Amino acid sequence: MHSDYKPPYTLTPQIMTCVAEIAELVGRYTATTEKTLTPQVMLQFL
Repeated sequence: MHSDYKPPYTLTPQIMTCVAEIAELVGRYTATTEKTLTPQVMLQFL
């Protein structure tokens, strides 16, 4: 990326707040699903 690159938008406090809220929700979702999707060892009886 060039140092003179300017994105086609302006980061406002409202945008930053939305990004923070989304990141928090994704973190919560990830933490929740990791607990429920923990692989279980299955024992096979011969």
